[in-house]
Amino acid sequence: MKLKQLLLIACFFLAPFSFAMAESAEDLYNQAEKEFEEGNRKKALDLLEESCKGDHSEACTHLYLFNKDYNRNIRVFDQGCDGGAMSACFWLGYAYEVGSQGLMRDDAQAAEIYEKACIRRGHLGSCVRLGLLYYDGHGVKKNRAKAFELLKRACNAGSGGACDHLRWKFKDGYR
Repeated sequence: MKLKQLLLIACFFLAPFSFAMAESAEDLYNQAEKEFEEGNRKKALDLLEESCKGDHSEACTHLYLFNKDYNRNIRVFDQGCDGGAMSACFWLGYAYEVGSQGLMRDDAQAAEIYEKACIRRGHLGSCVRLGLLYYDGHGVKKNRAKAFELLKRACNAGSGGACDHLRWKFKDGYR
């Protein structure tokens, strides 16, 4: 048997075990909470990072709010976003939108990130933020029709915040 065939056979038989050993983002988040309670901040932050990369929205939120190592947060959000974690995309976009986590405000960059999370993956928070950028013309060309469409999509999918924005900003329709 050739080496390539042996490797394929080994991968076939070992793959189920590697998946069984991988912890879910929820498990990592729960472990992080326990580590915080026990005073193990560094271990907890490491677990939150991995959980965030696994698209656990609360883990990403806790990193954004509580970890003051902004370079580390941005690296985690960027890696998570590239890996398909839409919550990480949201927080990366938000950091650019408001100029936090050590980043300069860049609405165009925020819009690009929100678009990735909203249009391609349906992340509701990203749809709301992108809609608001279109409404005000921050980082994108002002387009109230596009803003209405994005907010309506998020509202119809269950975002109460999006519904509120629709009521406040479009009470007379869009112009």
